[in-house]
Formats: sequence, structure tokens, C-alpha cells
Amino acid sequence: MVKAKTQSKGSRGKNSPVKKQPHGGSGSLRIIGGQWRGRRIPIVEVKNLKPTPDRVRETLFNWLQADINGSHCVDLFAGSGALAFEALSRGAASVIAVDSSHDACDQMRQSAAELGTDRLQVICADVDHFLNLPIKADQPDWQILFVDPPYDLGCPPPQWPAIIDHPKLSIEALIYLESHARDQHNAIENTDNHWAQIRNKVAGEVCYRLLQRQQ
Repeated sequence: MVKAKTQSKGSRGKNSPVKKQPHGGSGSLRIIGGQWRGRRIPIVEVKNLKPTPDRVRETLFNWLQADINGSHCVDLFAGSGALAFEALSRGAASVIAVDSSHDACDQMRQSAAELGTDRLQVICADVDHFLNLPIKADQPDWQILFVDPPYDLGCPPPQWPAIIDHPKLSIEALIYLESHARDQHNAIENTDNHWAQIRNKVAGEVCYRLLQRQQ
């Protein structure tokens, strides 16, 4: 079974509070680790866009450091592509990034071109539509799934049953789920399908968790 590695202690500046970008904000975000460490990618002005904060991404990818290299990932509600590009920078074999905003998708494609990678597939569609697309047998199973929906969808989001029961999810898949801190006590385990929370943390207004299917 794939095991998420225990978080290691990374360096964190005292003056780097965890904040979400303002909704509708623009600017850029920094890739934290891997081959593109320090590179910045633009953030387009899109309603409800909320890139995962640097410190949260740092902790998440510490959790995933034993699993990310060579993995096949899907980034639902991808927005800025922060999680997708961080995964690719750290050695993911491929990432499918799904978002309903044409502007966000165009920017992710442009950023991928500027970084010189063909490992990112951007699909411009809402998540419900994507999850119901025909299954392609020649595509690899999803080993890591990033789920960072708009906070007003609640936790877990309405798409959760379709996400955790999707036939493309690897038997040893890991799912990252991000939500507002007010939802930190919401139960998200699915005992019928043996999903269990293996990591959980709150930073500022962000609650983030890592789940794994249990054998």
C-alpha cells in the first residue's frame, strides 16, 4: 500500500502568515520545490479564485514526498494550477487539471508552455461533467487527487460521492481535500468504501486533509 510520508520540518519565515488571495485577485504565485523551485506563475482575475497558500502547499507536499515522484494526478477545481504545477515540479508523471473558467485554463496552458512541460493536460469543464466523461482504458489510474473547491460548496463538496467512487481512482489512491477551517469537524470518511483520514491540519482559515483508501 502506498504510504504518505510523515511531514518533515521545513523552514518557515516568521513573516509569512497563511492567507488566501482575495477573491477575484490577480498576481502570481511561487512554486516552492522541485525543478521549478522559485519560479512564479501568473494568477488571472477569476471570481472565487483562491490559490492554496505557500505554507499549506509546503506541508502537503511534505506529506506526499514519498508518493509524488512518478505519480499520475488529477487537480479538480484547479483554478491557478498551484497544486498541479507544484506536483509536476516535484516529479509527477502527469497531471490533469480541471476548471470551468476559460481564463484560468488558458493561463494554465500558457504557464505550462513557458515551463516547457507537456505533462499537464488542462480540461475546461465543470467537475461534475469531467467526472462523468467516458472512461478511457489506456489512461493511467489516478494515484493522487487534489480537491480544492470553492469554500461555499461546503465540506465535503456535493461531488464527493462521485469523486471517491470514481472507477479511475487507484486502489491505493490518496486524496487531498481543502476547505474552510469552519468545516474542520465535518465527517468526511466513507466507511463503505474504506476511506480514512491519515493527515489533518488547520492553518489560519484553511483546513486541509489527506485521505487514503484502506485495504
